[in-house]
Amino acid sequence: MKIFKKVGSRRHRGGSEQVVEIGRRIFDAGWYAKQNPHRIEGDPFKHYLKFGDREGLDPSPFFLTTWYREQNPDVAGAAVNALIHYIESGASEGRQPHPLFDTQFYEARYVDVRVSRVNPLQHYIENGAAELRWPNARFDPEFYIKQNPEARGNPLLHYIEQGSRYDLPTIRDDFRKAGHRDAIGAIVARTLPNDINPSVRIPFSGRHDIAFDKVAVIAHVFYPDVLDGMLGYISNIPQPMGLFVSTDTAEKRELILETIAKFDLFDEVDVRILPNRGRDIAPKLIGFRDVYERYPAFLHLHSKKSPHAGDVYAGWRDHLLEGLIGTREIALSNLSLLSETHVGAVYREHANFIKPVINWGYDFDLAKDLLKRVGVRLDAAHILEFPSGSMFWARSEAIRPLLDLGLDWDDFPPEEGQIDGTLAHAIERCMLYFVEAAGFQWRRTTLAATGKPVAARRFRSLLSSNDDLVPLAQTSIPETLRLMAVKTESKARRLNLLVPTLRPEHIFGGISTALKVFLELGAAGDVDLRILVTETSVEGELPISLRAFDVQKLGMETGGHQVVVDCSDRLYAELELSEQDVFVATAWWTAANAFRLLEKQKEFFESARKVIYLIQDYESNFYGWSGRFALAEATYQYGYDTVAVFNSEELANFFSQRYSFSSSYMLPYSPNEKIAAALAPVPREPIILFYSRPSATRNCFEIGLDGIALWARRNPTIAADWKLYCIGERFPEQLLPRLPEALITGKMPLEEYAGLLSRASVGVSLMLSPHPSYPPLEMAFAGVRTITNGYECKDLTQRSSLISSLDVVTAEHLADELERVVGKALSDLNKVTAIRTPIADLSSSAPRYAARDVLEAAFS
Repeated sequence: MKIFKKVGSRRHRGGSEQVVEIGRRIFDAGWYAKQNPHRIEGDPFKHYLKFGDREGLDPSPFFLTTWYREQNPDVAGAAVNALIHYIESGASEGRQPHPLFDTQFYEARYVDVRVSRVNPLQHYIENGAAELRWPNARFDPEFYIKQNPEARGNPLLHYIEQGSRYDLPTIRDDFRKAGHRDAIGAIVARTLPNDINPSVRIPFSGRHDIAFDKVAVIAHVFYPDVLDGMLGYISNIPQPMGLFVSTDTAEKRELILETIAKFDLFDEVDVRILPNRGRDIAPKLIGFRDVYERYPAFLHLHSKKSPHAGDVYAGWRDHLLEGLIGTREIALSNLSLLSETHVGAVYREHANFIKPVINWGYDFDLAKDLLKRVGVRLDAAHILEFPSGSMFWARSEAIRPLLDLGLDWDDFPPEEGQIDGTLAHAIERCMLYFVEAAGFQWRRTTLAATGKPVAARRFRSLLSSNDDLVPLAQTSIPETLRLMAVKTESKARRLNLLVPTLRPEHIFGGISTALKVFLELGAAGDVDLRILVTETSVEGELPISLRAFDVQKLGMETGGHQVVVDCSDRLYAELELSEQDVFVATAWWTAANAFRLLEKQKEFFESARKVIYLIQDYESNFYGWSGRFALAEATYQYGYDTVAVFNSEELANFFSQRYSFSSSYMLPYSPNEKIAAALAPVPREPIILFYSRPSATRNCFEIGLDGIALWARRNPTIAADWKLYCIGERFPEQLLPRLPEALITGKMPLEEYAGLLSRASVGVSLMLSPHPSYPPLEMAFAGVRTITNGYECKDLTQRSSLISSLDVVTAEHLADELERVVGKALSDLNKVTAIRTPIADLSSSAPRYAARDVLEAAFS
């Protein structure tokens, strides 16, 4: 049950000036006027505040006054303006202003909104709608615009005004239906949209570079009466070729040989009588298994009639033959496409009468079991695409995974006129999956003018197509949203850093360390550098150390030696992935994506490098027992695939007792060079520094403030002379302890921070984790008497005599220790004490970090 603050009556129904300003930004005068039949005199917003709210009028298409009260009885029972309540407290409590705008989802998904603390609905109205951000977990604005191009300006507004009346689609219908049974019990499939791997228009003019000195035409001829017409098409093939024909009776074989004798086309002819099993599939794969060893490329054909469909499919055979070998130019174009280095199969797109009935039929379970044997885990979210009719060009190596299964005649049921639900039908549907499993791409072609003149630069893999589906966990924990990948064949070694943000106001110690280590690794070897920014958009100037990097958008990469890729909008866009990519993870959710990409490397290339995991805390422990805990904990389980780099001895020792990795290194603490240089020998002042990060629960923000406040109440005479500086993150001033001088500095420039360290006498920096964190060590390094806390094997008193450590973290224990430490610090006031005091190294289970060693371990 969600607990809300009690709502009381308010004299000022309009709220404070700041709240009213936000209200004006949400308010839509035009929308409001539509609901009010009477002419509004003066300011419409003031009219809403005075009259409209009471009358149940809506201030915006995205805020429903009556609905908000119905959902929140405490608001309905109080004399408060619904919109003002939402702005003042409802948004922060996660209440929804509209059934289609989910406040909690929007803040969780978009970290920039969460960090900036802007009202979520205000942000959506002013920025989010135009940026095609999702207002809830089920409304996909990009998909909606594809269905309704006129909705481009504001898709949710269009849906509210138009779509909801007509039940227009708001989510991916193909996902919703995939895996369900249709009216006849067939399994519905996700099918290939026209804009993914679009058909290439043939024939194309110009030079045709054919990579094959000969080709095999492998045909199953159950109906010899159509062979003469087929041979007419086959005569258009320009390369030397062998003809290999299967049939099921001696009589048919004689007719076939007589027909072939009319054509002087082939260097080799072989007509075999084979068992009538497996339709055309088994004879081609089993009966002519030896042919694939001798011919680098082949054309699969058969005398297709589909008698079960009557006249509906009468033109199917000719449709396929025309698209594969209809003229010499068409045959040349197909062979030219197949000759591209990474293309393994070429086929004509589905006939118009076939497209509507593409589905898994009764073959899904057979296909799943078949593909499992070559390491492919099929699920209903995968796109189904295949050369319907089972006629296509291919390289022999491209079907090697299928041939190596060693299928035999007994694997196929006897022929009884089955139209679906057999192994042959499953193989037909899986053909392109086998091609991709062999490491190849495929091309579909068309004779229509709507085809593309060349193949798309980015090939979308069927094997990865289930990544289009965003699981609930990735929707509700949006930082874990997957990075989809597209295969590239670059051989250049590339180092990839995953970081949540590069915005200066969000960069604290962890990201600073990650950037430093990443650049050191880059300097240690001949590697390209790519930074993947996952949570916030890349805007404004980059940090100084990255000014030479080129900024690119995910899905529109152009390459380069030093690149920053904005991956914040990654719902549909794909990352270019090569065999030589190594990923550097900096937080557990970036590690989750790094390991997903590593698995994609294994899928694409049958091998992968290792992930460099910069472990800067025991992050599972940030979350109690929860989904986030489980997902974070899982990132520590990729032992062999992980090169672990710990940024403290304490952390290395903690992890060594619980996990094992391919190799581990320890990054010892070293003072920040800029801070060290800026420290100055000046007299100590009665200043307490408190490292305050309310967004990081492990820093025990509330306990720290309560402890300081309790110390001040117990020692009012001494506290009256001391100043409190809260450094780290900003927070509401009303939370400050009642001291004569208490300041919230937020994140400070390093030079100012160093100046404050030089003058301060006492520091408080709590951290409920095995990692020491930088602030207490920086404080002690600067000569500040520092209070922190222990955690299992962490004891910072071993690092410096200026550090004291709490065994129990409560406000009472902190107040006691603060009283003791302040008492000792009184003797330092107005004196110049030591700065740059030594911070001791500790023994560690892991060797010291060396950039070259880490780099080679990852690329090995």
